[in-house]
Amino acid sequence: MEVRLRVDPRLEARSLPGSLQRTVDRIVEEAIANAYRHGGANVVEVQVGLSPAGMEIEVADNGSGIQQEAESGLGYSLFGTATAEGWVIGNRDSGGACLRLRIPW
Repeated sequence: MEVRLRVDPRLEARSLPGSLQRTVDRIVEEAIANAYRHGGANVVEVQVGLSPAGMEIEVADNGSGIQQEAESGLGYSLFGTATAEGWVIGNRDSGGACLRLRIPW
């Protein structure tokens, strides 16, 4: 699997609290694993950036997309806990799935 990572340069210079760094790591790892395990993706693009409202994460893949029955599991629980339900996942028009979430400051 190929993983393409883009990180906002402002984040690279900023020291994140350990708990936030671990949360981001777990979210990205789980999203990549799900793209491979459930969607058969072989390319995943990860973007991590900043906004006035918090840290923004987007994980997009070229797999088979999200099936309607896929509505629970570790990822869904983890995403909701970290973001207070401020996340969305869906299918891309070009194929595959895309997860977007914001972790408030």
